[in-house]
Amino acid sequence: MFSITTERLRLLPLPLAHLELLQKGRSELEEALNLVQSNMQTDKSMLGALDKTIEFWLRKVKEDPINYPWHTSWEIIHEKENRIIGMIGLSGVPNENGETVIGYSIDIRYHNRGFMTEALAGLIDWVATNPRLKRIIAETHEENYPSHSVLIKNGFEEIDIDLGEQTILFGKRFY
Repeated sequence: MFSITTERLRLLPLPLAHLELLQKGRSELEEALNLVQSNMQTDKSMLGALDKTIEFWLRKVKEDPINYPWHTSWEIIHEKENRIIGMIGLSGVPNENGETVIGYSIDIRYHNRGFMTEALAGLIDWVATNPRLKRIIAETHEENYPSHSVLIKNGFEEIDIDLGEQTILFGKRFY
């Protein structure tokens, strides 16, 4: 199975069958992948968004199964613990402007240890091999300073602020 390995992590893009398991419940997915049960603890504000995101990924993977890594959840697995500690994903292959959007979440118990910075760097290395890619965009709440830091450490720059939504758009250009 295709994956990306970093110093401490393995990033695993979920094909359709595994996405369907994730939709049923993370514990079913973890069992199928022979992983330690994570009992992931995420920010409460992410829970409703996660269900919609999984539905989006399912639809996109069904439409374009060959490019599924661009349309799915990449589970972030802590190699030493053999446990999922977060997820990261893209909005799809680069659009007509050469852009894709990235989003991520990490278990609260693994905050402030550099895992998301490492995971994002690993995924950036992979997406950068696509010659159509010109920019990755990320949107974060204006007060989510740890996420700002993850993005900045990976070469993203602030490109816009939406005061109404209280969000900041960051972008990373590829030339």
